[in-house]
Amino acid sequence: MSGRKLKLGLYFLCAICAISAFALHAPGQLSFDTTVQLFEASTHHSVSWQPPLLSALFAWLGGGLLATGIFVAVNCFLTYAAFAAFVRQGGDFGWARALICAALILNPVVFSYVGIVWKDVLFATWMVGTLALCLAAERASDQRVKRFTLVLICIILGAGSLIRQQGVLLGPLLMLAPLGIIVRSSSGTLRVAQCALAIVLYVVCAFLTSLAANATIAGNGGRDLSVAPGVIESYDIAGIVARLPTDVALRTIPGLTPQDDANIRSEYTSARADFLNPAGLQGRLPQQSGMSLQQIWVHAVSQYPLLYLRHRAALMAYVLSARDVTQCLPTHVGIQGGAEYLKADGLKEETNARASFLYKGERFFIQSPLWRHWIYLIVLAVCTLVALFARSTRGRPTLLVFAFTLWVFVAGFIPTAIACDFRYLYPIIPPILGMAIVLLTGRAAPSARP
Repeated sequence: MSGRKLKLGLYFLCAICAISAFALHAPGQLSFDTTVQLFEASTHHSVSWQPPLLSALFAWLGGGLLATGIFVAVNCFLTYAAFAAFVRQGGDFGWARALICAALILNPVVFSYVGIVWKDVLFATWMVGTLALCLAAERASDQRVKRFTLVLICIILGAGSLIRQQGVLLGPLLMLAPLGIIVRSSSGTLRVAQCALAIVLYVVCAFLTSLAANATIAGNGGRDLSVAPGVIESYDIAGIVARLPTDVALRTIPGLTPQDDANIRSEYTSARADFLNPAGLQGRLPQQSGMSLQQIWVHAVSQYPLLYLRHRAALMAYVLSARDVTQCLPTHVGIQGGAEYLKADGLKEETNARASFLYKGERFFIQSPLWRHWIYLIVLAVCTLVALFARSTRGRPTLLVFAFTLWVFVAGFIPTAIACDFRYLYPIIPPILGMAIVLLTGRAAPSARP
């Protein structure tokens, strides 16, 4: 079979995956967080410390299951469309490469997650979609098409950087990809002007999106960024206390009482901070010590740096799925949430037949290496090395920008993670699979594109 027919087969596979995923998931798998955000969309007021953009997006899409259904459609069709675009990047290839590409496209984690209504899933679609657009801009021979694609990339990167907290850092890093394309495809004063316009467009889109989201969902007041440091610091202090003898902890950790020490030893786990009631702890320690929580954290970490590193290493072992992944919410099916939010959203807790069918299939893969983040980091490492040293690789500069950004994203969890939920690193999986497809198919000789 010719390379053209193999490509067509892979395009067809992407279409089947997108349609099947939407049919099985719609109007989406809804967790507690989702029902809270739907509640925020209906009341136009923030009651959580989630970024307000997703709640605002639900409001703009009409709220309720209509909004979540559109959300699922966007994630299903854009994710698999990106995979099809990655296949198109390659030259001719044979059966062996086509089968490996098919296996990457059929990844069960992606198929399971594109239908879960989480900001992490939209964040993944944002990254894999912009990767596909950047590669399309690189290969565009028509300058008008190239410029239009670059404008679209800057708009999407600016708006999407507000989906979750890490986007504030990742958005500017990913902007290096379109800026690099501009630099390589223009010269002189035109190059400088286009780069400046791209940066302005990114900043303006981020600003306007933030303005619109906060106007739609009032009352967040920057809580999505201001609450996290205190939770992280209290969890780190608890991790150190749990590894110290009680008498030493009470003597050396400012503000620690016997009751807090006992609670930490009974409730602390390396997998997540939830059971500690970190909000209560971060209020009591400063009150009892006369020091700020940050001062207590600095004192504890500087006094016991090895215990801090052990605490962080233990959590990262869970985050990377090197320990029991079942403790890290590996998937979600059905509709779940607090009674007040479900009632306000016009929903009820349930797991329908399609969700049950999905879960039966997922259970087998959850126990396999495919549901382990460390596997994808190995693939990312291979992709990074290939992109670094194979200078003839198509889209090499863009691939290196995205690879570097994904490494930064993962590294950011080392000092900041407060739980090991599998969804937190899900955003790396679709772009890593996309990079693998591009590198796998892009080393063949160029040919006419179907």
